[in-house]
Amino acid sequence: MALQERGEYWYGDSAADIRALMARHAEIGDPIEVVRDAVCECGGTVFSVLIDDEYQEVAWFCRACHTQYLFHTRPVAGPYDGDPESDVEGFRCPCTDRGGSYFEVAVGVSLYRGSDDVDFVYLGCRCVACGLTGYMTEAWHRIEYPYPELFAHMGNRQDAEPDGGV
Repeated sequence: MALQERGEYWYGDSAADIRALMARHAEIGDPIEVVRDAVCECGGTVFSVLIDDEYQEVAWFCRACHTQYLFHTRPVAGPYDGDPESDVEGFRCPCTDRGGSYFEVAVGVSLYRGSDDVDFVYLGCRCVACGLTGYMTEAWHRIEYPYPELFAHMGNRQDAEPDGGV
């Protein structure tokens, strides 16, 4: 099954369907020009997710080895421990009463015209329980530095273990 629309939602059967959804974004807004999949050092591609939309931070925890990564939009090179004011919330799919809690994740960006500088950041996901494919947040805007630097934040490994999982 490829990406399929059912009612007002999209469903897929692999992480590639997140990219397919992002490719369709040009129909409703700026094109998402570059996409990177979240992949753990262990090779894992399924994560539980915590988000703080206001501070533009998202933590993902590898289901296979429990390694935590903190993706952010701050123009910080090297390790970043997060904004102390951040108040992350668990991200869940509405597919069950409790909510599906494991996702494949991808980060996509739109760029300023004629530049490698990021204008918008999109966090896409696919629930591994039901296949629901969509965006975790509204687009994060005006990042204004090159996308390779932003994508480097996807490897911002944290030493902390998740609090009992999400």
